[in-house]
Amino acid sequence: MNVLICAGGTGPRVLESLVHMACAGVGPEEVTVLMIDADQSNGNTNRMKRLFESYFSIKDLFENTGFFETTFDFLDLKNANERSTNPKIYSPVQDNERLRDIINFDGLDATETPPELADVFFTRESELNLELDVGFRGHPAIGAASLSLTTRFTENDIWSNLIKKVQLAVANQTKPVKICIVGSVFGGTGASTFEPISRFLKDQFQNFIQQDKVDIGAIFMTPYFQYVSVDQQGVHAKADRFAIATRAAVEFYQHLRENNELNFSSMYWLGDRNLMDVYPSNGGPKQENPSHPVELLAGMAINHFFESEKRDKLCLYCSPSQNSHRDLHFGNPFSWNDLPFTTDKIRFYRTAFLSLYRFAIVHNYFYMPLFRDERLKQKPMYLPWLEDHKLYNLLNNDNLDKMEKVKIHFERYYFEWIKQLYNSKIGNGRFFNIFPLINNEAILQYLNNLDWQPPEKAGYTDDYALHEILTRMCESKNAAGNGINRYFNLLKEAIYY
Repeated sequence: MNVLICAGGTGPRVLESLVHMACAGVGPEEVTVLMIDADQSNGNTNRMKRLFESYFSIKDLFENTGFFETTFDFLDLKNANERSTNPKIYSPVQDNERLRDIINFDGLDATETPPELADVFFTRESELNLELDVGFRGHPAIGAASLSLTTRFTENDIWSNLIKKVQLAVANQTKPVKICIVGSVFGGTGASTFEPISRFLKDQFQNFIQQDKVDIGAIFMTPYFQYVSVDQQGVHAKADRFAIATRAAVEFYQHLRENNELNFSSMYWLGDRNLMDVYPSNGGPKQENPSHPVELLAGMAINHFFESEKRDKLCLYCSPSQNSHRDLHFGNPFSWNDLPFTTDKIRFYRTAFLSLYRFAIVHNYFYMPLFRDERLKQKPMYLPWLEDHKLYNLLNNDNLDKMEKVKIHFERYYFEWIKQLYNSKIGNGRFFNIFPLINNEAILQYLNNLDWQPPEKAGYTDDYALHEILTRMCESKNAAGNGINRYFNLLKEAIYY
């Protein structure tokens, strides 16, 4: 059993990259997902929800293709009538709850704790009276005070269901249950989540951890974006404090490690010194940042943790190649060969992502217009593989509508994600050639040039690339599946990068 706990605004962006990995067939085989955020209307979370809904609406069409392989579990209760298509989001605060309500500030006079002690940590005018329905606004001390109330966890259905599922998994499997927490260390919710949540999990599964049946890891996201300077009122995250917050977090977890109090067997630290500019937002729907290559690396780190043995003690480092493409205006690119993995693992990731890229282009820009053409319905023999595999029903309206959903998924999510990863304003990550997405009229001529290339090579086209794919599809005789699934298997075999 693999468990992923995503915290704050950064958590859903990492989860978004993991879903794209699942689409390419390189995500974990199965993963149980839980999110933690007081800001339930966060724009990043809403985008991730739409992606999940699209994923589940088309997943079954890709059976046995190698794409859309990951099974996501969202902690549904056993008696639930329908399975969820989105993760449960645990909020450590109630509606309209303020920090003073959480710590019972107005009732401290009746206890042994003097109210003045709260003044040491929080300001009365702003922090104590801050309504927390849009998160902790870059103030981890507020979040830590909220998340330290572990009695709220045990009384919550989401957490109790997670505990039961982990206990059941430990009883029924030989491999350890892997629990991974991901979030930022320079914001509010994410930074305040790691220690209280890991401590709660360690308390719940103490015996299992000692027996190596439960393993807890953490992916700490250090700064990789900064805020464009605008006037903001009230309590909010401040980019000029990100570095200080990160250093404090590093020193804190190093202290726990030196004193043998660390709750994690594995830690991953990820960031980018080339900071992406984003517009600040005090939570809510407007907090929606573009995707970033560091989030893809975090998805790969999640995979690495889930696949690794607990005894693994590795220190992996990756950065752009120091002596390549020095003349490029954005500096040295960070690409596939710079990933901190074996050559085989790098080839595994590169092949999968570029294969899905090629699959999506052929499906969207060649086959869907062709399938919609009335002339093909009248004379399907003009498409030999359609005739050979008796797939005439592909052209009925019901199947065309289903394949249109796949087209929309690629256009709205996969292609958009690729373009955002490439954006030169967000660092040196270079994994894909986006020329095909810019020059749509000639997109099918780029099928042999989808990997990242320096500018002088990115425009290379090949008029025979599509011909080769069509030939392989016509020559295939043993594709699995029926209907749309058979067509997808034929196409997958033909486009393998």
